[in-house]
Amino acid sequence: MYKPGATNQADALTRREQEQESQLAAKIALRTQTLLGPERLDLQVQAELEKDYEGAEICLIETAGLDLIDKLLQANRTADSLQDYWTKAEDKTETN
Repeated sequence: MYKPGATNQADALTRREQEQESQLAAKIALRTQTLLGPERLDLQVQAELEKDYEGAEICLIETAGLDLIDKLLQANRTADSLQDYWTKAEDKTETN
């Protein structure tokens, strides 16, 4: 049913392109808004953000000391103190 003037609320199929463009622009603006302004940041964080990192260089990490997981897995496979747990685990898998 047709309603004249301000009482006419068009559905999505009858909206004009100009309205759709402004709604899209509003959505994009909301996606890129700053939620936490710089005035609300800690002073130390503000100082870090103001630093110039142009002279900074990326260095590779020495991986020789980062093999903790491998050491833990190897200890799990070879530790005599875990023998009881291995036996229990094997018994449970055999009965299932």
